[in-house]
Amino acid sequence: MLFLQLSRLLPAILVLSLSAAAAMLLLPGDGPLLPLREDLNMYLVMVDRFADGDRSNNDANGISDARDPLAVQGGDLRGLEQRLPYLRTLGVNAIWLTPVQQNVPGAFHGYWIQHFLRIDPRLGDMEDLRRLVRRAHGLGMRVYLDVVCNHTGPLIGTAEGGHEWNADGYTLQWNDPAQLPTPETLQDLSLYHPYGEVLKWEPPYQVLGELPGGLDDLRTEDPRVLAIMIEIWSWWMQHSGCDGFRVDTVKHVDMPFWYAWLQAMRRHARALGKRDFFIFGEVFSAEDSLCAPYTQSAPDGRRGFDALFNFSLAEGLRDALGRDGSLRQLQAALHNRSLYDSTALPFMLNFVDNHDVDRFLSLPRAD
Repeated sequence: MLFLQLSRLLPAILVLSLSAAAAMLLLPGDGPLLPLREDLNMYLVMVDRFADGDRSNNDANGISDARDPLAVQGGDLRGLEQRLPYLRTLGVNAIWLTPVQQNVPGAFHGYWIQHFLRIDPRLGDMEDLRRLVRRAHGLGMRVYLDVVCNHTGPLIGTAEGGHEWNADGYTLQWNDPAQLPTPETLQDLSLYHPYGEVLKWEPPYQVLGELPGGLDDLRTEDPRVLAIMIEIWSWWMQHSGCDGFRVDTVKHVDMPFWYAWLQAMRRHARALGKRDFFIFGEVFSAEDSLCAPYTQSAPDGRRGFDALFNFSLAEGLRDALGRDGSLRQLQAALHNRSLYDSTALPFMLNFVDNHDVDRFLSLPRAD
């Protein structure tokens, strides 16, 4: 969980400003500009780790064990709904949920999706999600769902028995023919890259390949995968009532996919009357030169992401206040703001830690 509002520290720099006075979003379909109506103080909730509102579902998809930090703990959507007033008193007016789709059995975090059109039964059901969104809206809070287009959970193995990077490719096969992804369109093995796990994490970053854990890497350059992902996430937009999407693992997917997917999402949002549907991405890098292009438009005018997480600023703050006191990265983060598209710059999501990095207070010099 994290706050993205740091105005008391550096008000001119770190406020996540999404106000009507400060910035505007382009309507889906590239229509007139429309402002988001307020600044967002966003709170990240890993649902399984937050509050248990229904003990009867704790073992519905993997055995819960409070003694095991990598096991299911029992948090669910009802528990979160019950705690919304508490979050509102903290000043929170936006919640980002880690993925609520049904994961492979036992996965607690949400990012190992097996069934893309189902809510994980350990979290509740669709009515629980819709009720959470309605209650949040009644309290003046927005709800953002986490989107995964890059991969499924670890359901595929290789005939050769290996998973390390192999540019020549492996022969893919299902680990368990009784444990396949859904919708059924995802059960065609030709939709997945056969190269094994990502080998190179330093620049220039490796785009293709399985993420740690052997997550099955979808061929997002394949038009069939694009069509499936447009259908899946249009469905969630329509049925959940959410206010936007946080998009996972952006830099591991080709940009032509994102331009087409974003355009489809904005058109669908406009058709549903969601005139300020906000789509922000995770480009896990502190290098602004790598991140900024994801906010820029394609030559044909299709827009990039509305905003990104500001990893550059986060690393600058972590260096300055929690590590060696260096201001070099913080200076670079401020200097490089002009690299981002002017429509995205006012929306960048500022933070100091999240669920993918060491907590700030665990850093050597953090106070």
